[in-house]
Amino acid sequence: LAAHSKDDGYFIHILDTPRKINETLLDWFARDMRRLAATMASKYGVDVSDEALRAEIVKLNEFNAKLMAVSELRKQTPAPITGTDFQKLMVAARVAPKDKVAKKLDDFAKAAVKNAKKNDGKPRIMIIGSSNDDIRYTEVVESLGCVVVADRYCWGALPGLEPIKVEGDPFMN
Repeated sequence: LAAHSKDDGYFIHILDTPRKINETLLDWFARDMRRLAATMASKYGVDVSDEALRAEIVKLNEFNAKLMAVSELRKQTPAPITGTDFQKLMVAARVAPKDKVAKKLDDFAKAAVKNAKKNDGKPRIMIIGSSNDDIRYTEVVESLGCVVVADRYCWGALPGLEPIKVEGDPFMN
């Protein structure tokens, strides 16, 4: 880090993340996030006002609702999409421009319903764990004869697609 000057185009900000959750530490973290936002606004000219952040939260909630609707398809019997299908979608949704992915979500859901029979009668499982963007992991699990119908990890549907509160301080939501 010391090898870079402030003028060489690099941007470095290290968050001091709390290891416990209480009001004092959440306030500390929110202040640190505001410092990060102010630095980004200064360096890149982005609007990080509370109003701008709330508008982006609304857009993200709308996008996540579309993803959650696709995830909910896995609750059907038989599940029209596999866990592998959904994980591929989630990875794309987290790294590709959201406007491009959003346009494809409805078409994906409609096409997926046609494939429901391929998962009929398979054991239905949920994968729980830490960050997992390795699609091969889910492929291996499903290659053993089951279908992943829910996931609870960093790149998964639970809790990652739950709506973010729009009212109040966006750094505390």
